[in-house]
Amino acid sequence: AQALFRMNFDDYQRESRFQSNLAVYRGNIAIALSEAEGEAADKVAAARVANKLLEIEGIAASFALVRINSTVHISARSSGTINVQLILEKLKGGGHFDVAGAQIDAVTVKDALVMLKNAIDEYFDNVAYSGLNTK
Repeated sequence: AQALFRMNFDDYQRESRFQSNLAVYRGNIAIALSEAEGEAADKVAAARVANKLLEIEGIAASFALVRINSTVHISARSSGTINVQLILEKLKGGGHFDVAGAQIDAVTVKDALVMLKNAIDEYFDNVAYSGLNTK
């Protein structure tokens, strides 16, 4: 079983870049950033990090952001109670209820983070206003 989950050292380093910039937003949403200029393989690392963050007790959704060239890539995952697709649609992204992604051109990671937090806040404001279940 251990061989199945092995990764090479470069992939491990890519994922570890996210761990130094990790925060919890609104009490149950984990957001990880990689501020180093990324490359194509960092999109895969972002997806892995988003998956792993859901293993943290109390985390209902996770987002991992990385900048590659002039584009910030966002990978999102949900445990099934928060619709990450609706959140990332506000950033011109898409996907499914529990797996989604977005790409934002010509912004910094910190600017993309602000945009993401605004989209999360808007999602929760709309859910509360409509009285609808998040699913």
